[in-house]
Amino acid sequence: MLMKKAINIFLLIATLALGSGIFLYYSFKGNKQEKKAITVQKTTSFYRRINNLSDFKEIQGSPLSGKFKDVWSVKLVYDTETDVLYYVHSQKFRYHYNFCAEILHYNEPLEVFNILNYGKNFGRRFYLASLNYYGQSKNYTLEFVSDDIINAEQITTLYKEVINTSYLTDSLKVLVSSDYLARLDQNSQLTLPRIYPSAIYSGQQYQLLQRGLTYGILRFSDNLKEDYSAINPGDILITKGTPSVVPVCAGIITDVFQTPLSHISVLCHNRKIPSAASLTIWNRKDLQKLNGLPVSLKVSEDSLQILAATYAELGNFRKNIPEPKRIALKGNPEAKNILRINDFGFRQRNEIGNKAAGLGELNKVAAKRSSKFVIPEGAFAIPFWFYKEHLQQPEINTLLMSIVATDSKDIKVLQEQLKKLRKLIKEAPLNPALLQQIKTIIVSNNVGNSYRFRSSSNAEDRDGFSGAGLYESKTGILNDTSKTIEKAIKAVWASAWNDEAFLERRAGNIDQRTVLMGVLAHRNFPDELSNGVAVTKNLYRKDFPGMTVNVQIGEVEVVAPPDGVVCEQFVCIPVSVTKFFSNDIAVDYLTYSSLTKGKRVLSMAQITLLYESLDKIKMHYFNNIEVGNKPEEYNDFGLDIEFKFDKNNKLYIKQVRPYY
Repeated sequence: MLMKKAINIFLLIATLALGSGIFLYYSFKGNKQEKKAITVQKTTSFYRRINNLSDFKEIQGSPLSGKFKDVWSVKLVYDTETDVLYYVHSQKFRYHYNFCAEILHYNEPLEVFNILNYGKNFGRRFYLASLNYYGQSKNYTLEFVSDDIINAEQITTLYKEVINTSYLTDSLKVLVSSDYLARLDQNSQLTLPRIYPSAIYSGQQYQLLQRGLTYGILRFSDNLKEDYSAINPGDILITKGTPSVVPVCAGIITDVFQTPLSHISVLCHNRKIPSAASLTIWNRKDLQKLNGLPVSLKVSEDSLQILAATYAELGNFRKNIPEPKRIALKGNPEAKNILRINDFGFRQRNEIGNKAAGLGELNKVAAKRSSKFVIPEGAFAIPFWFYKEHLQQPEINTLLMSIVATDSKDIKVLQEQLKKLRKLIKEAPLNPALLQQIKTIIVSNNVGNSYRFRSSSNAEDRDGFSGAGLYESKTGILNDTSKTIEKAIKAVWASAWNDEAFLERRAGNIDQRTVLMGVLAHRNFPDELSNGVAVTKNLYRKDFPGMTVNVQIGEVEVVAPPDGVVCEQFVCIPVSVTKFFSNDIAVDYLTYSSLTKGKRVLSMAQITLLYESLDKIKMHYFNNIEVGNKPEEYNDFGLDIEFKFDKNNKLYIKQVRPYY
């Protein structure tokens, strides 16, 4: 990694040295060259005019970013040397640079091109943008990449040229999706017709969650929690909202858009079952006629298809589904010592669970002088040994072994058994020595009496099984008679045997006898400015760097929001591509929070701090931690990270796990 960085720096310096004369020339020459007459209106590489939607369709291609669906995109290149606008054949030329080099004979390297035509706004030869058409909402937008610092006058020039050379008269709007454009807009420099990402987002009708083809019995359910016991693993579900419970099923369609890290998105991704969001799915009378009958479900990039099927087709499909390999979870229930935060990390995961081990690694990064984030204070881990000891009590152990051995396929019977097991775990007395140790630690930590006790099992945060939303966290307060520490610990242990957790593990063919539950504890967070989840990769453009962030004000949940609530979603992108040796970032918004009346949840200073912290954690994991299926390229390496800004504007990172 260090060698690669050194090579990149050397190449940048060499490019800068070789291109310095070019840079100065293009920066100060203006548009003094004699303009060349361009008479050809249509070629196989570009159009000079687009007269109608048919022209647009002939040269449109896929946008570079997949953040919105059903988008037709035409790249625009305005050459200031000739005052000519080119509508680029966007299937033939994926990047602006390719067109400029091949057709306009631009002969400087890509690094120089990016700096001169994105990284500054004086003396640039090309104004570069995309003309996008959103089929679902019928919007035409003029769009710029998030790190382009093109000025308002240049945007106006390009906008007017599009109007003068196209069939778009009053329907074109500038998409204000970057922080840079938002500042121009707020300062009243951007006076053209405008549209904002939330309007584009709300105008979408379809969202892909997980591609795939499956067969199953179609079932409509507007409340999955109430219908839980009646749902079978082979059902294809059509539901409403953002369900807090997602039963094991063959496929699922909801009528509300999901964030990339919502429970339904993560679970369907891990199960590899077809899933999507369609705002109009409940209006489909043709599908309601198929309720309770076999169907096929095909989910693709821009659409879903549900067709009637026969029971024979259903049977043949199910016969060909390979049974997942039996998984025996690793765990060492022999370590008996409660570990304080400085004494554990990824190496102790088989003693304390994956969540606690992850916080230990975060602590190592936070302890570095250059780090500006913190982890929750007073953290400690209760190892598997105490859970194992608690469950060895005769009545608990007998029932547990019976449940695992029987593995009843009758959901109602299984639910009653698991309910009884959880009750026994919660009612059995806690080891008094353990309780006394914990109380002593809390007092010595001196960071308050209220602690959060969180699940840290060997059946979560692992390759092929995230366990998102399956287990519980509870608050325990020292010397409190209601929210006791003992209740909190036993509730976390009992949650290992939640209905959804048992069934999810069964679907993954996990050996239930090998499940172990540790506990991660740290001081509670009574007041939060914001909370969020980030993935340390660009989820919408695979060949490009970036961090994907979902964040909301206060304690309003991001992964399972209340009905109708939309969080702030954006991608942070480093601008080092367009500016030499710059640590700045650009922000590309997908949605704004529906709870802030247009105000951003995070300021630019907060976003910068968050980005720098995410990058430090990502670098630590990429270089030091062996996780399954780690990609070779740094940009492709993803971690799923939970964060908070407290009332004092301090950034807390509270969880990290690989994003598979």
